[in-house]
Amino acid sequence: MVTSSTNVNVFDSKLYQELSAVAAKYHREAQAMDVIPVAKVGFNKDEYKKPIYGLSQGVHGGTPSADSDQMETVKGHNVYSLKDVYATLYYDQYDMMKEGPYLLTQRNEQLTEWARNANISVMKGVYKNGFNAGGIGQGAKLSDGIVDNATSVVDLDGTDSILVAAGDVYKALVKIVTSIPYRYVEGKEIILGMTPHFYDMANSALFTNDSGVTEWKQFFDLHVAGSSPYKVSPKIVYSNDLFIDTADTVLTHDRLFAFIGNDPSIVERAYSRGFGMMGEATNHIGGVTQTWTTKLAGCVHDANGVMYSEQIAWVNA
Repeated sequence: MVTSSTNVNVFDSKLYQELSAVAAKYHREAQAMDVIPVAKVGFNKDEYKKPIYGLSQGVHGGTPSADSDQMETVKGHNVYSLKDVYATLYYDQYDMMKEGPYLLTQRNEQLTEWARNANISVMKGVYKNGFNAGGIGQGAKLSDGIVDNATSVVDLDGTDSILVAAGDVYKALVKIVTSIPYRYVEGKEIILGMTPHFYDMANSALFTNDSGVTEWKQFFDLHVAGSSPYKVSPKIVYSNDLFIDTADTVLTHDRLFAFIGNDPSIVERAYSRGFGMMGEATNHIGGVTQTWTTKLAGCVHDANGVMYSEQIAWVNA
């Protein structure tokens, strides 16, 4: 077998580390992932139990008294099922005769696709046969993801979500962020996500006012660069993989997504296995089979802070 530097009779630790780094790098750099907090879960656990605390009551005015009702906080918990997202890699004897760096390059695409599927699974849930190139789940659905448990935002232009007239894009953007109650927003930033085609349409001629300012620019100047109380992060997340739905057609339909970023009381991604190799086995002709897995769940603790739009359509898309 090979090392990362020369041909020898074992896979060395450096090769394993470099293979793991391929998937881990994709996962770390995925645009939407770094604004979603990571939950601490015990190794290889099947469930994540999240304590949920509601509003506290029992504050009084006037002269303090020991006879006053004590403060109470509503307590509960949510339980999330963690599922493996895994890939099986096989190395035959021809693979083992290759130099390590070449073998690393050969597996790069496979491991990157595995990491891509894992990141989509956080948002859309885990599917038996993963996701296709369009980001649509294949086979039986094994668990829900973040968008499944978000609050649905409808009638984005005030009537429906078919955006056909000047002003409709601005109305849609404002509605998706202001659908989050202000008590959740105060002092925090909203993370805004969308399918890339929405951005293109928001900057098209139909949605450009007489002074030459697009409705996207109008929204950006007020809610991102400006002093709106509904402050939107400048890090906009564009993705078909994460936001497109099974009923949508790319370049015809779009989605908007908004949530309170970096707040573990609102939304988290839970892992009980990191991105790495679970094990390997050698067959009778000397081939090696490896299983690479991560065990995860996308968790919405408070849907008031997570919004997902209904399908958006355009007359002339």
